[in-house]
Amino acid sequence: MINKYLLCFTPVDRYFLGSSFSFHEGFYVESMKYPQQTTILGCLRYIILASKEIYIKKPFNIDDTVKKLTGTSKMECLNEEDEDFGVIKRISPVFLVKRCVDGSSNKIEDILFKLPIDIEMDIEKEKKVKYLTYEKHENAISCYSGVKKDYAICSEKDPKKQVPSFWAGKEFWNSYYKSEELKPLSCDYKEDTIFEKALNVGIARKNRITEDEMYYTKFDYKLQKGFSFGVVVCFDDNDMPEFSETVILGGERSVFRLEKAKIEEDIPEIFVGIHPVAKNIYDNCTNFSSIVNNIEKNCKIIALSPLMLDKWLLDRFEFARIGSIQSISLKSMFGNCKDGTDVNKFRQSEAYCMLPAGSVLYASEKINGYDSEDANYKVLEKIGYNQVIKIDT
Repeated sequence: MINKYLLCFTPVDRYFLGSSFSFHEGFYVESMKYPQQTTILGCLRYIILASKEIYIKKPFNIDDTVKKLTGTSKMECLNEEDEDFGVIKRISPVFLVKRCVDGSSNKIEDILFKLPIDIEMDIEKEKKVKYLTYEKHENAISCYSGVKKDYAICSEKDPKKQVPSFWAGKEFWNSYYKSEELKPLSCDYKEDTIFEKALNVGIARKNRITEDEMYYTKFDYKLQKGFSFGVVVCFDDNDMPEFSETVILGGERSVFRLEKAKIEEDIPEIFVGIHPVAKNIYDNCTNFSSIVNNIEKNCKIIALSPLMLDKWLLDRFEFARIGSIQSISLKSMFGNCKDGTDVNKFRQSEAYCMLPAGSVLYASEKINGYDSEDANYKVLEKIGYNQVIKIDT
């Protein structure tokens, strides 16, 4: 039987979550603010095996018991064809969970996702928030190059106004879904308030030997009290293990408390009724491959997690608003040794570029030529990437 659980990861103290950038590129490095989907997947696979006292060491011995629990997918690349993750049937995008902090209860107050990038905030006018609109002009000529184009998209965005660095909860998303007037954003949901930087300075090493007068700067993060990282995970309860109360995330082995709640029994209200995005995730209605095939008229697609899409597919959209391109790293557990032996070893991380969560893609007509069965990166949707919502415009 498949059941859905909310898993909450709360850092015990400061934490460091690595990315595709490391000290190999210099002496400054900053943690990612929240875990990558692949980090969550790796953690779950590890603790599932650990709950059965199975610890895999090199050379890897993947027997039938391990395959039943954590699957056969090697995750050597993001267009992996093998989608078998054992008892893990699906992982949602990573989001933030906000709990009561008054001490009276541990009740979930809200679930937060990255604010869409088609929102503008005017700090001078009491943090007024509004939608960014656009106009399409046919046969446009560039003011800079003089090149004539079939059309141009003109936006009212003021480059002097701040791009809101906020996370959005149920109040925002209920208004956003209905294209209603937006209320001012809560200061409690400002990114700099939720994530606090913590500076580390130390002596750098070269070839594992410290060198005088060589220093590194490393920024960890602390999560504001009352916040946790959350994911919804579909498990096969027939082989559901008991989880430990503390887990390790990231290459720096940051310690997190892990809490598990069965959604249908423990916290149904926020996933079923009062939060539209959380409800779509609960209903498994956020796969890009499903939504793109149902585009019939003007709409916008909002990324809930990083998107990896083929260029030809992106070209089918009229235009997009995106933030900084996000790079994620993937280190496979399996690989072939250079000497040709059967002993496996860790491979070098591979970096992939993705459109960040909060990006908005605009479509004005049906997108033809996309077959979800033949699409690349199918495994991405299963582990929480390429998750979106669609809003008609």
